[in-house]
Amino acid sequence: MKDMKELENLIYKIDRFITESRIERYKEALQFLRILDNDSDREVKAEVIKLESLLLKKIEELEELLKE
Repeated sequence: MKDMKELENLIYKIDRFITESRIERYKEALQFLRILDNDSDREVKAEVIKLESLLLKKIEELEELLKE
């Protein structure tokens, strides 16, 4: 029983680490997109806006998951 509890705790810590890492990668991607946002091409700007929106939504979802 103790081994199962330790295993569950380890899985929880690993999941949390993975989630935190994903959040950091998404934030780095946002920084890159903000550089592209200065592009004069309207199509590029439109895609940047879409991708920023998706990344922000995903970051929010993952941060909520960490609160649980």
